[in-house]
Amino acid sequence: MNSREHLSTDIDRIDRVTKRVGAGVWGVAAFVMIYGVFVSIDALTDHGVPGAVAWMPSLAADVAMSVAIGAGPILARYDISAGWIGFLRWFAAFATWALQTASSWLHPGGIDWAGVGLHSIPPALLFAVGEGAAYFVRKMSGVLEDKRRALAAAEQKDADVRAHRAETDAKLRAVTAELSAARAKNETLTERITAHDAAIDAERSTATLTVERLEAEIGSLRTALTAQAEKFTADRDEEIRNLKAKHAESLAKTRAEKKTVSLTDYRNKHAEKPSPQPSPQRSNKPAMSDEDAVQAMFTAHSNPDYDWPQNEVRTLTGVGFNARMDRLIATWRERAHREAGGDAAVNQ
Repeated sequence: MNSREHLSTDIDRIDRVTKRVGAGVWGVAAFVMIYGVFVSIDALTDHGVPGAVAWMPSLAADVAMSVAIGAGPILARYDISAGWIGFLRWFAAFATWALQTASSWLHPGGIDWAGVGLHSIPPALLFAVGEGAAYFVRKMSGVLEDKRRALAAAEQKDADVRAHRAETDAKLRAVTAELSAARAKNETLTERITAHDAAIDAERSTATLTVERLEAEIGSLRTALTAQAEKFTADRDEEIRNLKAKHAESLAKTRAEKKTVSLTDYRNKHAEKPSPQPSPQRSNKPAMSDEDAVQAMFTAHSNPDYDWPQNEVRTLTGVGFNARMDRLIATWRERAHREAGGDAAVNQ
């Protein structure tokens, strides 16, 4: 049993006890009312009250006492001051006591103190029961209020717990749904990855076979190319050797036939007028003929890219600084190019 159920049980038990106490109070009040009617009726009839109504004063006082007794616990339950209800309770108690002890006070032989004491017991008992009931209800009302507040707090706590549990269950359902969706997505991705891996493996196997086939074909082509290159190299070397031999033979004949340069052809080809005669006075060395000068220059430098300084030409050939020097240099360059071309063909 939890705390809320325990509090609810205590409240029900206190309510039942309070009702039993109230029932007991009303039982005592009923007995006192009946007793008071029979005790007070003789004193009232002896003093001129008709017998038909002589029972009413005691019953009215007891009813007023009962009203005060019933209202007192209700006010006490809500912690309200008794006020006039307290005055009514005391007045009704006094009236009940006076009516029930009247015969003893008015006894012909004098005051019957024993009768006063005996007849005072029922009203006093009713008054004490009413006061005790009010005190009991007042105390139990505080206890019930505390327990009701504790029960309300416990019920509120249970409501909060239920609300939190409902919220937690909703979040759990949402998380479970998300987890299920994530698992489904993961399974889909796993299937796609598996299919993709299978396709990659198949492509890899195909590519491996293709690469092996290509490597085999490339090896065959390399072997064929190597053999063809070797054959081509051998044929080319043989052809080059034959060409070199033929060219060397032709060059030897050409060099034998063209040992000197004919300047007459050059003059007819490049010059519009005869070149002036060399000026012996411009050099200390005697001037050479054109053929001797070109031969001397070729003997000194056979590179066609050589740039002749005019002083060197003058020193070597004895010609002056005139158009003849330029013509000698041009003739030398033409022969040097011719000779260099022949050597290059022989080397190839």
